[in-house]
Amino acid sequence: MTQVTVEQLFIYPVKSCAGIELTEAELTPEGLSWDRSWMIIMPNGKFVTQRQMPQMAKIRIDFSEQALILGYEGEIFTVDLNPPVSDPITATIWKDECQVLDEGPAVGEWLTRVLDSKQPLRLVCMQGDFVRPQSAPERFGADTHTQFADAAPYLLTNTASLDSLNQQLSKEGKDSVDIRHFRPNIVVSGLEAFAEQESKQLVHADYTLTLCDPSSRCIMTTVNPDTGVKHPEMVPFKTLTDLNAMPDNERVPAFGMNTICSTGEAIIRVGDKLQIS
Repeated sequence: MTQVTVEQLFIYPVKSCAGIELTEAELTPEGLSWDRSWMIIMPNGKFVTQRQMPQMAKIRIDFSEQALILGYEGEIFTVDLNPPVSDPITATIWKDECQVLDEGPAVGEWLTRVLDSKQPLRLVCMQGDFVRPQSAPERFGADTHTQFADAAPYLLTNTASLDSLNQQLSKEGKDSVDIRHFRPNIVVSGLEAFAEQESKQLVHADYTLTLCDPSSRCIMTTVNPDTGVKHPEMVPFKTLTDLNAMPDNERVPAFGMNTICSTGEAIIRVGDKLQIS
């Protein structure tokens, strides 16, 4: 039986900003603890990502015991981890309307300035008792919910798939990419390239990861995670499309699997061994 190993773990506390690599993390029904717990929005309440503002990749995230820490080119801004005392407002992520709390004008002004936004930005978190509607119950189950993730609670990727992509990029004389271009939560090894798309479950003694469907990728894969600049030749989007297109759309690349955790809360660790079932 094929054995799969957890190689890396990432969370992205502020949607579309830089991630934090961890050696262990808490699995929850909504994703890894603290993953996509905050989101940046426009005045109309619509969410903002690297699709519109690729320089968001340069906002580094950290935590202290009491604060979320945002960093941009040497500047630091801290946000209290306690939920703000304010009336909820409505924010929209894709087709979902969420009740959120504004983290205040100061952090909004800071984000607007460092990102050189033409419109004022706001940082929001989910209102404590609000449960985001499940817009795709046929894919992830009616009882599966997320904070501000695009789709499933987890994104799982495979090191062999990245190796295959980089080998093809090398043949084409193009820049290689690292796993951060794909913003996964869980990175595994032990599967052949793109074999994750044929796998159903990865089972550990403490938890089970159910791989639901391939993740369609967008222009964000072309953003350099260090510089916040889109690649002028759309690397790796075009090559990945030719190498591994979505099963139902040959013009859109697939990389990684939308994943849910179908058991109760547990701790996932780098080095965990999983079995395919």
